[in-house]
Parts: sequence; structure tokens; C-alpha cells
Amino acid sequence: MEKLNSNQLKLDIYKLTELLLKGQYGYRITVDAGDSIEVKTSAKLNKLADLLLINSSLEHSNEYGRIEEFIDVLSSYANGDFKKQLKVSDKNTVIDAIATGINILGEELEKTMISRDYYNKEYNSISEMVLIHQELSKREKEVITMIADELTNQQIANKLHISKRTVEGHRKNILKKLKLKNTAALIKYVVKNGLV
Repeated sequence: MEKLNSNQLKLDIYKLTELLLKGQYGYRITVDAGDSIEVKTSAKLNKLADLLLINSSLEHSNEYGRIEEFIDVLSSYANGDFKKQLKVSDKNTVIDAIATGINILGEELEKTMISRDYYNKEYNSISEMVLIHQELSKREKEVITMIADELTNQQIANKLHISKRTVEGHRKNILKKLKLKNTAALIKYVVKNGLV
């Protein structure tokens, strides 16, 4: 039997984490039984992927709330902040096992400079991009593009055949969802993330 390559397994963990953040739940890590941190983490991330796949349509369930919390923590790891930890209950459910696995992943990433550099380099703005794709509607994305093109609210309204007031509503929602204070910050955000 071929010996498990620890470096390859770490890369697989990063790949699965990235795909989970992007909302792609089909990838799994294949590992032989073992007691290493990587093997345990892989198993727990595989369970998380299964749970996300099963529950992706149950957006209003309690489990979905936990999944959003998991994605938030993984997004933090992607941005180089490895200090966030998920709450684990004493019920020992599958969700608790997955939360424990994610917490272990964060602890391991915090200890390993190579992992830190890898996350910082490869996934620097993943959590921001996740916010855009998960929270902004198609119409809001259109409005963002037009704001970046320096169109006024009235010009945007004319192009989209909606009222000026509706455009103002979209603009407020966009700023709120992206946690930005004003239009200047929004344009800076759009340029930084290559959205135009």
C-alpha cells in the first residue's frame, strides 16, 4: 500500500476548503485510515461537504445557520485569521464533530507558517468574494457595475428601466451587505476585487 503523502493531503484540505467557500460541495478527500491531524481533519471536512450538499436547499433551517457560521470561520482562515473557533456542544452530534474538525484545522494553520503563507497568497479575498456571490442579487451586481462606471442614480434607473428610488434602495442594500460606508469605499472595493 502506498504511503500517504502528508503534503498532498494538506493541499487537498486547502482545495476542499476553497471549494466549500465557493459553494461547490461535490469534492471529497480520499484517505486511508490513520490518526494524523490531516486525516482526521479531512474526514471532518468531507462530512461538512456532505452536510452542505444535503442541506444546501434548506436555507431557513437551524442546521443551515450553523453551516453559514462554518463558512464564516473558513473564510476567516482564508484571509489569514486563524483565531476563530466554532462552539461545540456536549451532544457529540455530526455537526459538533465537523465544528471540532474545523477548529483543529484553524489551530494547525496558525502553527504552520507554510500554511499561513499559502492561505494568504492563494485565498486572500475569498471571504469577500463569497459575500458578493452569496448575498448580492443579480440586479445589485448590475447596479455595482454601473456605479463603478460613474453613472448617476437617474442614469442607472433609465438603463435598467426602474425608478430612481429603487436604484437608491439597491445602493443602500449593497453598502449594507458589503459593510461599506459610502460610494467611494464601494468603488475602491470593486476595483480591488476586479469586479469591473
